[in-house]
Amino acid sequence: MPFGLPALARVVNVAYSSYDLVVMDSGAHYSSDWSPMLRTARAVLLVAEANVPALWALEQHLAVATTMGIDAQRIGIVINRWRRSDEDALKSVEKRTKRLLFRLPNDYRQASEAANIGVPLAGNHDNALVAKFRQLASQLYGVPPTAPEKRRAQQSIPA
Repeated sequence: MPFGLPALARVVNVAYSSYDLVVMDSGAHYSSDWSPMLRTARAVLLVAEANVPALWALEQHLAVATTMGIDAQRIGIVINRWRRSDEDALKSVEKRTKRLLFRLPNDYRQASEAANIGVPLAGNHDNALVAKFRQLASQLYGVPPTAPEKRRAQQSIPA
C-alpha cells in the first residue's frame, strides 16, 4: 500500500537531516498538497523534452509552481534530450518564461546502455552528456565544476 504525503514529508525531512543534497523525483502529477514540501526545497527542477506538448506542459507546471508559493528564483528548467534543431523552440520558451533553460544533450544510446547494464553513466562514458550532468550538479550544489579525475594508465612493475 503506498504511503501518503505526510509520511513522504517525514522521509524527506530525515533525508535533509542526514545528507547534504537530496534529490526527489515527484513525477509529472502533483497537487497543492505537495506545496509545503516543495517550498522547503533548495531547488525545484522542472524537466521536459523539447517537443510541443512537453514544452506546453512545462509552461503550465511553471505557472502552477509559482502559484503554489515556490520562490521563482529556486525553480530551474532542464531540457532533456536536447538537439540543435530544438533551439528555435527553446529560445521562444526562454523569451516567454524569462528564464534560461539548462540543456542536457541527447545521448539516448549511452544513457539507455548505462541504465540497462546498471552502470553509472559517468563510470563508462566520458562525453558531453556526462559533462553537462556534472555542470548541472555543480550549479545546484553551488560549487564550481571540477574536472573529472583522469584515469591513470596501469604501470607495469618490473620483475
